[in-house]
Amino acid sequence: RPAPGPRRPAPAARLAPRPMGGMASPRLRAVVLCCCWAGVATQAVVTLRGATPPCSDQPDFDKARSEWCIGQTEPYACYKPAGSAELWDCHVTSPEGCSNNGRPCQWSASTSPAAPTGAPATTASPLPTPPAPPPTPPPPKAGAPVRFLSWNVYYANLGARARAIAEGINMVNPEIASLQETVNFKSNILDELKLVTGHDWAMTSTQGCEWYFDGTIYYRNDLWEKQDEGNLPYGSGGCYDGARRGLNWAALRRRSDGAGVLVFGTHPVCCQGDLPVLQALQILAGEMTARQQQFNYPIALMADMNTGYFEASQQMLRTGSADAFGRKWSFPMTFVDAWASSHPGDPNPSTIGNAPVRIDFVYFQRSPMDLGAEEGGQIWQNLPGGSDHRAVSGDVLIR
Repeated sequence: RPAPGPRRPAPAARLAPRPMGGMASPRLRAVVLCCCWAGVATQAVVTLRGATPPCSDQPDFDKARSEWCIGQTEPYACYKPAGSAELWDCHVTSPEGCSNNGRPCQWSASTSPAAPTGAPATTASPLPTPPAPPPTPPPPKAGAPVRFLSWNVYYANLGARARAIAEGINMVNPEIASLQETVNFKSNILDELKLVTGHDWAMTSTQGCEWYFDGTIYYRNDLWEKQDEGNLPYGSGGCYDGARRGLNWAALRRRSDGAGVLVFGTHPVCCQGDLPVLQALQILAGEMTARQQQFNYPIALMADMNTGYFEASQQMLRTGSADAFGRKWSFPMTFVDAWASSHPGDPNPSTIGNAPVRIDFVYFQRSPMDLGAEEGGQIWQNLPGGSDHRAVSGDVLIR
């Protein structure tokens, strides 16, 4: 467009004269100003200060209405920048309730995009009826593989999504899961799991502040007996600090035959490369070794590792050692990657947004103890719940 020329002074805005026939309560009115810029007449509309725009005018509204904010009756939502791939904050009761990068908008189930000029106005289609929860899968058969699930459920607005998260877990049908970023909504998910599945679920606890990223363990209490559990915070910072992370663990014994497994879940720091992941694993190695000496059970490790399959940290978990950042790293045990073992030609598919790497893992110990024969892995597309991650599961026939 041409460079702007000299502006002509805009005519003074005037309030429209009020009719004399009544005492209507005074109201602010929008004033239309005309101005000239580079010889082209334009219009600017002055709106009331502080007005909250309608959600239907914002990017990704259709997706928010059909996937993220199903059943919303609250007056506000918080939209995110176009192209950011971030989920909206839904079920918001106040325009001040937005998370980072969120901007408030007015939610209305009947709002529809404006009709084209000259076309008759249309009425928005009613919101689709939320699908009925999937039927509860049958209980596992004796001697069947045990399914483990790792899923970063995404912390934002999680309380309002707990039911849908539980429905997603029910679709995967694991016996044991590690969920990352559950923060202070751990119990909400547990309660919904019991309702949705009809099974007796239990979970590990977090000591002190719940609001940091760890890997809470959920398990079928009707199938597995907890013998002990623990939580190891690591990283810098305090509560609500993104550098604060945690390792959760549980020693579980199968009620049917007494077979045991040590389950670990964690979520190393994001977006700083592979070095902090390598450093975190050195801390976790001591805890994992100590618990294995205590219980003499093989290990299942589940995590959002925030690093890809081909990085040195993940190579170290598979082989026991790696060379990176000018030094040699080692780990006292080795693991098999459930997904990569069953998909050797495609070990690194994306599990978050459009990122070209897999950062979510289910690992089964191979040495010095062997958990069992891996029976396959799966990446779950389009589970309900609104997470920005895809869930990963692995099946193993525990020896």
